[in-house]
Amino acid sequence: MSLQYSCFISYPHGQDKVMEPFVKAFANLLKTEVGAQTRKRIWLDLWDLKVGYRVDGSIGADLCNSVCLVVIYTPLYFDKEHTYCAQEFRAMELLEAERLRLLPSPANKHYGLIIPVIVRGLPRLPNVIKNRKYAELIDIELADPPAKLRRRYGSEIRKIADYIVDCCVEFDLLQDDVLRGCDNFLLPSSAAVASYLESMRDPFPGAPTEDR
Repeated sequence: MSLQYSCFISYPHGQDKVMEPFVKAFANLLKTEVGAQTRKRIWLDLWDLKVGYRVDGSIGADLCNSVCLVVIYTPLYFDKEHTYCAQEFRAMELLEAERLRLLPSPANKHYGLIIPVIVRGLPRLPNVIKNRKYAELIDIELADPPAKLRRRYGSEIRKIADYIVDCCVEFDLLQDDVLRGCDNFLLPSSAAVASYLESMRDPFPGAPTEDR
């Protein structure tokens, strides 16, 4: 059986849900481009999340059922107090490590299954983001209308969609059961990602660095 979702969109909500207008606009543009090439849906909590979904753990099965993770990154993404994003990211890192080994193509042909989209915080990206190929959508106001996002970054979003679709095609060709274990897949707990989050923090933010 093939994976159900083309990608899972993970993003920090911010105070007063300030990210929602941008996330909706971005997701709809991505949905248009992905939907023109595959019937696999995009998973987004604004469309899919039911009451209690994060509490009962079912969100882990949907992440496991997704080919890629799209990370809408701001500095709040790896928030130590609100760890949902870190739990989703770490879960996909673990899935990615298993799944990339199944693909027959050379490893250097793949950028991975986690696609960071940088919205804010470019100067101080943590290494887990910086060491990946990422897209920069930084010259946009979060409350700008969707038409402005399309004009400014439509071609970049199409490239992201094309990469996601390419990954979908490759996994659909596999004989291996990539869905194995997805029904019972759980995100790492908040406690489990605590040390992971701590390891990526600069103890002296803004200070000059020496021999690091």
